[in-house]
Amino acid sequence: MEEDVHNASGFWHFSLDRYSRPKVSATCLQLQDKAGLDVNLLLFCLWCGQNCLLLNSRQIRHLLDGDAGHW
Repeated sequence: MEEDVHNASGFWHFSLDRYSRPKVSATCLQLQDKAGLDVNLLLFCLWCGQNCLLLNSRQIRHLLDGDAGHW
């Protein structure tokens, strides 16, 4: 399935597919609870990588700060 990198639906479908795979949701929730992992950010970074999209340090900082709207 080719992802639509120009809107949120591609990321949404990617996230649903990956999160529904065996052991993924349990592992993500464990990492969230024990290490403070942001599961959505993890999935977004994986989606970007799969689609050859590079995030610069400023964009990553905005994501970590919960302020992704600026880019």
